[in-house]
Amino acid sequence: MNMKKFFSLLVMAIIAIQFSFADDVITKDINRLPQQARSFISTYFPDCQLQHIKIDKDVMSTSYEVYMVNGVEVDFDGKGNWTDVDTEKSGSKVPDELIPDFVTNYMKANGFTNEYVVKIDRDRSGYDVELNTGVSLEFTNSGKFKKADD
Repeated sequence: MNMKKFFSLLVMAIIAIQFSFADDVITKDINRLPQQARSFISTYFPDCQLQHIKIDKDVMSTSYEVYMVNGVEVDFDGKGNWTDVDTEKSGSKVPDELIPDFVTNYMKANGFTNEYVVKIDRDRSGYDVELNTGVSLEFTNSGKFKKADD
């Protein structure tokens, strides 16, 4: 067997294994979430009724997408840490306690006094914040402003 064939077979085997371990689940059972995610929901969205949870299982990770009846969506990593909070469809705002001080300070210092945050994403590179007016603001994890888009 030549190297090209061997490499092609190896790649196909890896892809097949990855798909065989992938397991997405849709459930209404909040107990399928990590405890930290359940605590987050009861703390910040106590009045929201659960619509469903999508559990994305991959070979290397698990993530959770929680959908509320009112349109709020919250995403969590495998440990139950929030990664994304989206309240845009609900017509409400992201709870103030979830917005880092550097975002609030930037908004005040730059005249965003009537706007509010409807979506916040966080990852290793920082925070992306979307305002109710459609303006997006990006920050590093240390709070340094990176850019704005509309």
